[in-house]
Order: sequence, then structure tokens, then C-alpha cells
Amino acid sequence: MKRKLKLLSIMYSLLTVSITHAQTGIKTETPQRTLHVNGSLQVTKEVNVGGNANTAGSAGTSGQVLTSNGTGVAPSWTNPSEISSGIYMEDGTLKGNRTVAQGDKTMSFTGTAVNAFSVDGPTFSVDVADNRVGIGTSTPQKQIHVNGDLQLTNELNVGGNATTAGSAGTAGQVLTSKGAGFAPEWQAVDALKGAIANSIYIQGTTTLTVNQGNTSDVPGVSTTITVPAGKTQTVLFMILGYAIRQFNANGASSQGVFSLLQDNVKISSGFASSNSSTSSYVGALLNLPAPVNFFKAIQLSEGTYTFKVQYSAWASSQVVNYNPTNYAGYNGDNEAMLTKMQVFVFNN
Repeated sequence: MKRKLKLLSIMYSLLTVSITHAQTGIKTETPQRTLHVNGSLQVTKEVNVGGNANTAGSAGTSGQVLTSNGTGVAPSWTNPSEISSGIYMEDGTLKGNRTVAQGDKTMSFTGTAVNAFSVDGPTFSVDVADNRVGIGTSTPQKQIHVNGDLQLTNELNVGGNATTAGSAGTAGQVLTSKGAGFAPEWQAVDALKGAIANSIYIQGTTTLTVNQGNTSDVPGVSTTITVPAGKTQTVLFMILGYAIRQFNANGASSQGVFSLLQDNVKISSGFASSNSSTSSYVGALLNLPAPVNFFKAIQLSEGTYTFKVQYSAWASSQVVNYNPTNYAGYNGDNEAMLTKMQVFVFNN
């Protein structure tokens, strides 16, 4: 009986009841609410909020948090995602340097706006609506849009797809457009449209006499050209030739033609002649050939073609690829009267 009285004495010393305001205070003689605990509170079971004098309040569901509804209204249990506060609910100011340690965790953002995420205005902008990224612009027009300078310190890859790398090309190649909707490609300079794909120079070799009325191939002046598959090329020929009259031939003059042949079919020619003064004139220059220059441009489709130069002696027998050692003033100029052909091959 004494123990019960002692316990009651302790409770009365802690518990104060204000009959006037219908308030109970624990460790306070001036309770401010219906139940006022001036100290810590330990709850070992649910906390019910809401309800009334006759009905129990709500204990919420696991994971919910207790949020205030203001003065005079019971708080309520709320899902954290529904709370209108935090770093994603209002503007703020960073008070210092911060580091987010992600570890093996990922972080993703979703949205539907054009400028859904940005840094310092247009400095960096993510267009979620169109799957684009802008640097220097908040309205990117392509998947990556750089409105300003671009500096590369390593290779530039083009082509490929979402899972494979594109090509960085090889040294010396240039980047060429394939038109809208297609990745550009690296190409060798000699493969570009309008570029010189090949340059060929050839000249005659051995001396040859072509008798009057005959036609012969000019020694050494032939070449083969191959046009790649799927391509067309324009070929420009420039031909220079000399044909002198045979020294033991009758008459003082001669004439004939140099001809350019494609696969043994003549496609162009140039007239050649040689004139001399009469031998009775002392100091006269004899057997002076007039140089012939002629040009030809043709277009070729894919395939392999052979070109050569021939000479036809119309009047008198004549000599091509002559080495003018017996001409006055000769100074080792053994190429001076050779037949020569320069060929340029252009990509179309």
C-alpha cells in the first residue's frame, strides 16, 4: 500500500491537470495544449492523427511522413513524392562546393520540354522534346548543335551507328558531303569530283622510219587507263610530235598526220609537215619539221582502255622520235624531237 501511494505521489508531481482549459501537462504546470509533454516522448506502436472524440485517427502507411496542415488542423500522413518542398520544388542557392558520390548508382532525368535542362542559359541546353543537345543555343536544330567554335584534339569519326564507331579516315584524306540525311565520308583527294585522279606523261623511245603511204605506231607512246567501277572520268590528251623527211627521200618537203587511237579506233589527229630550202643555197637549213600540237578530251565510263599514237606518212617517207645529232647547234638535246603525250584524268 505504501508503494502505491509513493507511485501516485510521483505521478502527481509530474502530471498537472488544468480543469479550466481541459488541458493536461506532463512536467509542466502550464500546459498549452490538450496534452502538453515538456520532455521526450517514446512511441512503441502506431501514431494516429486525425479522427475525433469518437473515432481513431490514421496511422498512415509504411514510408509516409507526417506533414503539417497548419494551426488548428490535424497533421496528416503524406507520401514523400507529394511534398511540395525540397530541391526540386523551389529555387535555391548553393552555399558551397558539393560532390555527389554516385558509386554504382545511376542518375537520370526525364522530361518533354524543348529546353528541359540548361546550364547558364544557352551555354548548354538539352532539348528532350526532339532528342537534341545545344551548345551555345537553346534551340538546337540537330542532335548536337554547336553555335560557336569547335576544337578537336583527336580523330574525327564519321559514319557508324549507335553501337559501332565511324571512320577516322586515313592521313591525307578529306571530308566530303554525301548530301542531306547521310554521313559525310573521308575520301582521297584524287577521288574527289573535278579533281585530277591521275596524271600520265609518256614520250617516244626509239627512232622509227615510216615509209610513204604507211602507218605505224610511234614507239613508246601508249598508255592504259582504268576507270573505277561506278565512276565516269574525263580524260584530256595533249600531244606534241615531230616528223622529219627521210634524208635520202626525193623532194624537199613531206607531210602526214599523228593520230590518237582508243582501243585501235582513231579519235583525233594532227597534221605534220617538214620543209627545206634548196640545197643550192649556201648555208641553208635543211629538213625543218613543223611541230604539231593537238588536244582531245573524252569521257569514259568504268572499264579499261588502251590509247596510243600512230603516224601516217602521206608524202615522202618520214622519221619520228628523231635524235637531231646532225643538226647545227645540237647540244645533247636527244629529247628535242621525241613524240610526247601528257594525259590528265578528271573525276566527274
